[in-house]
Amino acid sequence: MKKFVFFLAVLLFAATVNAVNLDINSVTYSPSPGVPGQYVDLWVVVKNTSGAESGNVDFILDLDYPFSLDPGILAEKNLGKIRGNDSILVKLKVRIDSEALNGTYTVRMRTVEEGTSSKSTPYNIDVKRISPQIEIISAEPVEIAPGQVTGINLNLKNIGSGKALDVLVGSIEDRTVTSTGVVVEREIKQLGSSFVYLNELTQGQEETVVIILGVNPEADQQTYMMPITIKFKDEELTEYSSTKYIGIKVTQNAEMDSVISGYSVKPFSGGTTEITFDLFNVGAGDAKSLVVELSTEAGVFDNTKQFIGTMS
Repeated sequence: MKKFVFFLAVLLFAATVNAVNLDINSVTYSPSPGVPGQYVDLWVVVKNTSGAESGNVDFILDLDYPFSLDPGILAEKNLGKIRGNDSILVKLKVRIDSEALNGTYTVRMRTVEEGTSSKSTPYNIDVKRISPQIEIISAEPVEIAPGQVTGINLNLKNIGSGKALDVLVGSIEDRTVTSTGVVVEREIKQLGSSFVYLNELTQGQEETVVIILGVNPEADQQTYMMPITIKFKDEELTEYSSTKYIGIKVTQNAEMDSVISGYSVKPFSGGTTEITFDLFNVGAGDAKSLVVELSTEAGVFDNTKQFIGTMS
């Protein structure tokens, strides 16, 4: 009887020594906090805390909203056999839904050794939105004539994180104050409604709005910086306001015309004559570096190009 008891004790001891224990030893993620619409890199250390080698081990990541993996990426990874007191690092790239709200969300991890599943291990990931940020990507046209009224297309983009709501875009500054305190009326002003309204602008979304501008007929021909104010709210209804500037060049184009005003001798076949041309700038802008070029199929000019320079 004593011999049987001793043999049983030896068997139990051997079974205890050979038992494999797999732990989720440590978990880290980056960036912290995670940002909606972006990825977090998740590093998980799976450790065999026993002295015996494990059987074939699978690591399984259980995800709920707002987390997901890209198509084709499996949530289950085969780690093979893990030697006693050894560990394996598992890395996964997890996507956070772009509509996720600020908060702490849980992912769960477990290991399976040849069909035997371990206890699920929870891990919390903090998610926090970066504020929406709206920028003017482009504006056109950027040239306007004095006295002209025209629509300017402003291409906007939300380069921040999260959704911008109740977006207002417009120019509300119709005058400026100099450093000496003198109030100066702006030469370019927005006409009509002060703001153009957009219901929302999601992360990465672009949208074009049109504002109507009028230029003072007496405005000097130069480039003016036009202030554009952008107001919006984030999804937690925090209000934001910023002023951007676009360059508008006030200029007028030259428009050239000419007529033959006379000739020394009426042109005839085989003869030579001097022809006088009158050149006109009928446009509102100056013609600069003006060169006149002459050509005809009826004869030959002794000078086909004439430099004029600037012509108002």
